[in-house]
Amino acid sequence: MPIITLTSDLGLKDHYVAALKGSILSEDQSSVIVDISHLIQPYNILEASYIVKNTYPTFPEGTLHVLFINIGDNDKNRFIIAEHKKQFFVGSDNGIFSLLFSEENEVKYYEIEHTSSSTAVSEIFLDVLIRVIKVVSSGSELSGLGRRVHELSQKSVIQPVIYSDVIRGTVFYIDRFHNAITNITRKIFNGNIKDRKYSVIFNRNILVKLSEDYADVPEGEMLCMFNSAGYLEIAINKGKASSLLGLELGSNVLIEFE
Repeated sequence: MPIITLTSDLGLKDHYVAALKGSILSEDQSSVIVDISHLIQPYNILEASYIVKNTYPTFPEGTLHVLFINIGDNDKNRFIIAEHKKQFFVGSDNGIFSLLFSEENEVKYYEIEHTSSSTAVSEIFLDVLIRVIKVVSSGSELSGLGRRVHELSQKSVIQPVIYSDVIRGTVFYIDRFHNAITNITRKIFNGNIKDRKYSVIFNRNILVKLSEDYADVPEGEMLCMFNSAGYLEIAINKGKASSLLGLELGSNVLIEFE
């Protein structure tokens, strides 16, 4: 059996995650199931794609990643399996693949055929998932699940707006520690700084230095740095930046160059 990771917006209060795992284990009790996260904000495929994008490279070849997020946002009950760098990803054709692989070219997509008589999309997806697990476990060709496709539902990521002396970004994710993650990447910053001085500005706060680590500033002090995923992050050392600094999803963050 492959390693099977689960990412969902099902939460942990109810029985949903346990039932999903039970269905997988009923197929093969030797399954190795790894939870990535079940606390994705409901229906938030952008948040899910960010988390999975920064997790899957750490897993070995042959891993199957299950994307159980907003699976009902799919008029035709269309489910997709993707193969990328010898790993597999299964989910709904709701735009999540366009976000997850927005910067990748070497991805193969297959539309999974199904004949479920159920009208419940979760039951249909579960039937599809069991078929996928069998095919991936046996090493069979993915074409046995359905035809290869090249056009999927698209969701766009809001990109920073770049001017000659300003980068205008937004907060798109807030993590468990209340750090605010923006859509400004290290690549964008490095491509525009040109040895100039800069200021990071948000909600009347100004920072003129990038930190390398949270501990670069005293406890309770704010900082900004590029996180391990390469995105500009605003934080407070051992504090809650999003609430204390008034940052929320969609908040504007500017980098001004002198």
